[in-house]
Amino acid sequence: MIYGIMLVTENMEKCFYKYGDNTNPRGKNETDFSADEYISIIGKDFIKRINQLNNYCKNKGATLLVAAYPICVGQYAPDRVEYEIFQDQLQKEIDCTVISDYRNYMLDYKYFYGNVLHLNDAGASIRTALLVDDLMQWIEKNGCALCDDLEIK
Repeated sequence: MIYGIMLVTENMEKCFYKYGDNTNPRGKNETDFSADEYISIIGKDFIKRINQLNNYCKNKGATLLVAAYPICVGQYAPDRVEYEIFQDQLQKEIDCTVISDYRNYMLDYKYFYGNVLHLNDAGASIRTALLVDDLMQWIEKNGCALCDDLEIK
């Protein structure tokens, strides 16, 4: 999944908190995870679209960063090594930076609801903390003029 940095305005504060997560009520752990698909397919069309988006961003003076998505870990989930292979393939084929280690985003089923794509409140808090940490590490290493202007530390 690809996330962008969102600047929150006063009007948006009703729906999103300061890190951009949706504040609407989330569901509880009410699902059977056995039927869900887990690992995304990295096809030629996906790579082409990401690389086109990266070129567009570069032409506009922006940097495209790819962060990991939350990953269910449990009885029906693939082995960790499959996610390592996925991340390695992704990093080799796209022209932009992957800022996350996908293994860090592996969370127990108790943090999901509905399916493997929806986090409950506790899961969203964990994912947001991981994403912020990944972004801050990238910023510390690479700098960020916008962040300096906004005094983001």
